[in-house]
Amino acid sequence: MTKLCVRSALFAAFILLSFSAGAWDRGDVERFATLPAGAPHPEGIAADRHGNIYASGFDPVNSAGPGRVFVFNQDGEMVAQTNAELSSVQYTFDSANPNRLAQGNLLSIRKGPGPRGGDQAQLVVTKAYETNFNFVATSTDGRSNTTSFR
Repeated sequence: MTKLCVRSALFAAFILLSFSAGAWDRGDVERFATLPAGAPHPEGIAADRHGNIYASGFDPVNSAGPGRVFVFNQDGEMVAQTNAELSSVQYTFDSANPNRLAQGNLLSIRKGPGPRGGDQAQLVVTKAYETNFNFVATSTDGRSNTTSFR
């Protein structure tokens, strides 16, 4: 009985010393990407050969749907989102622009209804940017209404 108590005390001391010694400290972490508001907590993460990161989440009580898959590019920008119902959103950035600051400009958002369908095959929002300060110059919504910003 005494040996059991001594072993238990040594084990407890080892565990306490491990925590206080920072054994579980993994160092500083840099945020790569942020999930959109209302997204379920990620339950899986994977990468493809192109460097895209896939994060999936499942939340049966979420009003936005039970599950979603988010895809991020190498710059941490969300480039796609697919819901459990297979409706999707795809984001296109100006990644081919030689100006590094302009590469983060969102050029288009494509929303597809999935197999349930809708009154349009997809809704597309496009944006164009002015060259001096990278501000949005025009935005065209899914119903072809264009807004100019000056």
